[in-house]
Amino acid sequence: GGVGKTTLAQIVYDKTAIIGGHFQYRAWIAVSQNYNIKELLKKIIRQISVKEEQNTEQLLNMMDDSQLVQIVRGHLNKKRYLLVFDDVWRTGAWESLNIALPPGKESRVIVTTRIEEVAIPSCYRHQFIFKVSPSSYQLSWELLCRRVFKVPDYSCPPELEEYLRRTIIVLQSGLPLA
Repeated sequence: GGVGKTTLAQIVYDKTAIIGGHFQYRAWIAVSQNYNIKELLKKIIRQISVKEEQNTEQLLNMMDDSQLVQIVRGHLNKKRYLLVFDDVWRTGAWESLNIALPPGKESRVIVTTRIEEVAIPSCYRHQFIFKVSPSSYQLSWELLCRRVFKVPDYSCPPELEEYLRRTIIVLQSGLPLA
């Protein structure tokens, strides 16, 4: 963990230039190790639901999993949607969520996971699995300099370079700072 999967997915999710008005619905769902499928389905509904009624939460709490699945499917059916399922640990979590998702040519689902056995069934074609790994020391240094120091050359002042190279980059072990 900690190589930037969530950060990368968050950038895609947040960038209006990338997303624009293409998707009618968007939802970010943090799954984690200890998940409750009913709670995850309710989170999706809360994020994609168009109208909020006073009794919505009470109604959702009275529904079982299959009713919640039908509500999600009903909202997303024939719509363009972007859903991010972050930090999925078990194939069962993906399978339980996937049954709620109607097919859509222009819809996209991003799943972040550290477990390849979860990634494979969540991807229709394996070429869409993107493995994130720690950056090299040199790339980490270049990214840090580009982020911190101004143009034209993004160079680090000599009096800071040794300190920064020893502490920040080494401590991060090649992982970019978010």
